[in-house]
Amino acid sequence: MIVCKDGKYYIRDLGVVHTSRIKVDMNTSIQIQQDALIDLGKVVHYHFDKVTHAATPNQTPSPAFFVMRPTAEDYAVEDEDGDPPTLRARPTWVSSDENKDLIQKEIILEAFQSNYFSIGRSMKREVQIKLKAVSADHCNIQYDREKGWYISERGKDKLSSNGTFVFMKSHKQMTDHEPSDLIPLHDGMVISFINYEIRVNLEKKDPEEIANEELKIKQLAEEFSKTASFAGTFKASAEPAVEVEAEPAVEETPDVEEKAAEEVVAAPVEEEKAEEVVAAPVEEEKAVEAAPAEEAAPADDVKAEEPVQEAAAADDKPVESSEAAKEAAPEEEKPVEEAAAAEEAPKEEEKAAEEAPKEEAKPAEEAPKEEEAAPADDKKEEEAAPAEASPVADAPADDKKEEAAKEEAPAAEE
Repeated sequence: MIVCKDGKYYIRDLGVVHTSRIKVDMNTSIQIQQDALIDLGKVVHYHFDKVTHAATPNQTPSPAFFVMRPTAEDYAVEDEDGDPPTLRARPTWVSSDENKDLIQKEIILEAFQSNYFSIGRSMKREVQIKLKAVSADHCNIQYDREKGWYISERGKDKLSSNGTFVFMKSHKQMTDHEPSDLIPLHDGMVISFINYEIRVNLEKKDPEEIANEELKIKQLAEEFSKTASFAGTFKASAEPAVEVEAEPAVEETPDVEEKAAEEVVAAPVEEEKAEEVVAAPVEEEKAVEAAPAEEAAPADDVKAEEPVQEAAAADDKPVESSEAAKEAAPEEEKPVEEAAAAEEAPKEEEKAAEEAPKEEAKPAEEAPKEEEAAPADDKKEEEAAPAEASPVADAPADDKKEEAAKEEAPAAEE
């Protein structure tokens, strides 16, 4: 995270697992503070748990000299007559690709006779670390009364192969998973994020350039305020908006409730109408099926003779009972009954066609009987009337035959 405070830029490490680091190069050096953690060649981490000074360092940070915690007050100062400034470091992590037995288990440096200590894989170094990822002349640690203890790669022909890094977090902050302190950013600083690195580039501007940019910003702000003045628009629209929204909100609530109540009442009425409409066709179907059954009975009575008519009358009761059964039966059986009625209709027509020639072949005397019996209706009284009239009609015909026989007898005698 990058922060701007009092016109200066700072960086803070918020990582939990992989922490950020500041890289040491040939142009910069970094102060070693109490509880600092340094990575050598990305294969070994050293924790500096003891850092003492002859006096409190007072060197101000700069692009060539980085101080990780400039506000720290944990500088340990040795007495004048006591021990010299001392530095102690112990390894906390070693890569699995390296042999742990080839590293220094403890590094102790005292600024007594010399203030310069070189570190590398070569035997010529004051601190020898026999790891393949560590360069022969990897880096150096120095002590200065004003700067204190610091690490750098100056005074070499080239940089180390795998680099030297100082973690932004202290060892305690890393173990407690706390964010780092605010570290000042400098021009040319290289920040490492495990797999990639970035270089900080801070643009420097003269006071005149800064003043000109501020004037331009003010001019643009004035032009914008003239062309698009939103202050008056917001004031004019804000007051009526509150009044218009407040009044209808109270008045419309009853209307909405009344409409909702009307819709709820209307819904059951529509459902009742729909039930009545559905029930009407069912009753009509029953009436239509009953009508053909009643019409079929008289048609059979007209064609049949008197004994047949009595049998038909006797059969009317089963027909009526069957009709009642049909009406009481579920609507699902209607298609079956209709199919049976359709099959019986052609049979009755064939019977009528066969009986027609037989009735025509009967003597003419029987014709009046059939004609008188034909108009009979469903009622039994009207059907019995023509049956009683047939003997009376035969009596006059016999009298005429007797008179004709009597007239023919004298004529024969003459």
